[in-house]
Amino acid sequence: MKKRRINIATARIKGLTKPPYYFEHRGFYAWSVTFSDSSTLGFDNLPFIKVGDTKEEGEILCNQLKENFKEAHIHEGDKVAVIFNNDGNVIAIGSIGKDLWIDVTDKFAKKTFKELNIVITSLRVY
Repeated sequence: MKKRRINIATARIKGLTKPPYYFEHRGFYAWSVTFSDSSTLGFDNLPFIKVGDTKEEGEILCNQLKENFKEAHIHEGDKVAVIFNNDGNVIAIGSIGKDLWIDVTDKFAKKTFKELNIVITSLRVY
C-alpha cells in the first residue's frame, strides 16, 4: 500500500474518441487525455501518453486503453473524479457514482478504489 497525501477534484474528460498521433519530438505514437471545466487547476492534462513506436502498435494499445475507459463507464465529455498528488500528477480517473477507476500509474488499468491500494494520509477536496 502506498501512503499518500492526495487531492481529488472533478473535471470533464476529453480525448477518449481521438486517435493516436505521431509525437515527432520524441519519435513515438502518443495519445492525449485532457480535462476541462475542472474544479481546480491543480492537476495536469495527460497530453503525451506513449502508445507505441509504430502506427500499428499505437492503434492497438490506444484501442485497449479506450476499452478500459469504456469498461470503467467513462466516456468522452463525462464529468469524472480525478485523484492527483501535490505536484499535479494524475494518479487515477474515476467514474462519478461508481467504484470504477482508471489507474494512470498502472498502464491505465481499470480498478476499484480498493485495488488502487492508496492509504490516504491527507486529503484535499476541490
